[in-house]
Amino acid sequence: MLIGNTYAQKHSVDFYKETYRRGFVTLKSDTIKYQKIFFNEFPSNFKELKKLYGWTEQTTYGRTLTYVPPYYFTRFFEIACVSHKALTKKIIDVSVNAVWDADAIALFQRAATQYAITYNKEFVNELQNRSKADAISVWAFYCDYESSYYRKEAYNKLVKATAPNNKKMVELITAGYKKASARRKNH
Repeated sequence: MLIGNTYAQKHSVDFYKETYRRGFVTLKSDTIKYQKIFFNEFPSNFKELKKLYGWTEQTTYGRTLTYVPPYYFTRFFEIACVSHKALTKKIIDVSVNAVWDADAIALFQRAATQYAITYNKEFVNELQNRSKADAISVWAFYCDYESSYYRKEAYNKLVKATAPNNKKMVELITAGYKKASARRKNH
């Protein structure tokens, strides 16, 4: 069976697709087990996310899962079989040192930003455990839009959600916004 053959090959695209299918599409008694495996196999950092969902710059072709994120990301951000703390940690792990990229990466960015707004207190509490540089890089990713209008809009929403929970974190959001703006001036 595919799942048995590919289990040993961690991060295999076929394994990843199969755990998604068994965890979210074909609902059976072992659905939760496969949802947890899907969560565990979801990329743990930006490099892994880009490897599965990004673009190959040399050929400008989408990578293996570039065109399926609306389904995968929706399930990932709404997964109920893991704690919010574990989900928040993984979202932050993937967002550290991330940069905007078309299609799938942009969808992850928007979903992560909305998650940070919706679950702001939990998100900020987890982000406080990171270095200042990591926190700034996360906020920079969430403000990393080509359009200055969308960049400022994301910044304003993040500040509005965060200020009541942690005024000091607003300084890091501002630093991230400035970092994203500076990056865009260079492109």
